[in-house]
Amino acid sequence: MTQKLRVLGLALVAVLAMSAIASANAFAFKGESLNTSNGLHESGTIKGSGINTQSFKITSGSLVTLTCSGVTTSEASTGSEETPQAEPHYTGCSAAGFPAEVKPNGCKYKFHTTTETVAGMNYTGTTDVVCGAGAGPFVYKIFESNGTTLRCEVEVKPQTGINNIEYVNTTNTTEPTDVDIKASSNNVKTKVLFGSFFACGASGENSTGTYSGETTVRFFNGAGTQIDYTIM
Repeated sequence: MTQKLRVLGLALVAVLAMSAIASANAFAFKGESLNTSNGLHESGTIKGSGINTQSFKITSGSLVTLTCSGVTTSEASTGSEETPQAEPHYTGCSAAGFPAEVKPNGCKYKFHTTTETVAGMNYTGTTDVVCGAGAGPFVYKIFESNGTTLRCEVEVKPQTGINNIEYVNTTNTTEPTDVDIKASSNNVKTKVLFGSFFACGASGENSTGTYSGETTVRFFNGAGTQIDYTIM
């Protein structure tokens, strides 16, 4: 009987240990604002600004790459959120020498931070594309040289779990802290709505679209003053 109880106890310990590991892996981190002058978490606006070229492909093997020289976001925030959202606004876009545009049409990125890779500094996670009532579709468009005749149109479908998103807390001795978001995703779901394989670099529905780019996210309180923003 003693031996059986010992075995049962070990099994129970193993189950509890596995449950603890699962809970830790499922832990979600938050984006937190902090006004160091008064020690308060404040509501305000999260503003993002691209710091390099934003690049899109309909599939990972596509020969057509759509690039945008700039991206900005601006969203109201409580100052403490596990899954902040942002509608991106892309500028300076082109593809294979042709003018292009990326239009979310009200759809937003929803960010998840799930794993800490460097204590207090680096995190990884995923992004969703969410389109509320009346929003969407989120589309890429490539035009002929005249800038008006449509050459290719691609929908970025509402989806969850866009991979390879890195979040990095950055510090500066003279400025409030902010967060860099780095994307190197290769599982974006897309659908070609118009255009030939030659024009778009793909056809039909795909699940290996790519997105890469880096954006700095800063927090501004109700007075318009930049304050600390950190993943924690």
